Amino acid sequence: MDPHAPCDLLLLGGTHVLVDESMRDISDGALAIDDGRIVAVGERAALEKAYRGTLDPCSHITYVMKAADVSTVIVGGRVIMDGRRLSTIDEEKAMSEVRRLARQTGHRKAADGG
Repeated sequence: MDPHAPCDLLLLGGTHVLVDESMRDISDGALAIDDGRIVAVGERAALEKAYRGTLDPCSHITYVMKAADVSTVIVGGRVIMDGRRLSTIDEEKAMSEVRRLARQTGHRKAADGG
């Protein structure tokens, strides 16, 4: 592995079932993909070092981030959520409708706001 080699995608963490060419299970492994082909499978630390500088934001968001990490969402230039508050719906009106439907369907706990 070239210590300065770029790759298109470096998968770390998340759920992977990795086996190297000798069929050895790699529990804390990583997978490097370049030009649509797997170019390296190995120990996470080794691949992180070999492919340092490679960061795929989509993979990072998918495997690492949590909902609590997001405070603002913008889609197509439109702010959908700001400060963890939805800006596209009237939350009070929506919750009122939820409570009405809960009463109508006999879900007492939800109807009482619990």
